Amino acid sequence: MTLENLLRIGKLKAHAADEQEIARLLESAHRALGDTSVAGLSADARLELAYRALMQSALAAMLASGYRPSTSEPGHHQVVIQALPKTIGMAPERVQLLEAYRKARNQRGRDDRDRGVSQGAFDLGSPSAPKVETVPDIVRVMDLQQEQLARS
Repeated sequence: MTLENLLRIGKLKAHAADEQEIARLLESAHRALGDTSVAGLSADARLELAYRALMQSALAAMLASGYRPSTSEPGHHQVVIQALPKTIGMAPERVQLLEAYRKARNQRGRDDRDRGVSQGAFDLGSPSAPKVETVPDIVRVMDLQQEQLARS
């Protein structure tokens, strides 16, 4: 689905971002990534920081493309992540990995017991799919994403 189609069905809104708005998001994402390595943080705190960095980076890419998610609709985080192939040309396999992370994070919020990243690898259902077992693995994926944003 194109960004224009997402606009037409109300998942996105047109947005004219300026350079400072995008730079603030990327700076905040960079700080959040750095904070994931602070000694003494729980795995949950690291996951939340990594997720914040992911969403801020993906949102910056969307804003740079002239759109913003419609936050009045549920699922706007999913839209921002799934738009990455259109906003920065991210490979579908990487998007699948980030989607698995988003889903696991949301599930953790619903469950009392720890699941997902802190308890084992994501299994994306394909033998060739990347496995992410630790917060540094997630951060490494997001570092690559941030580098791609910086180059564009």
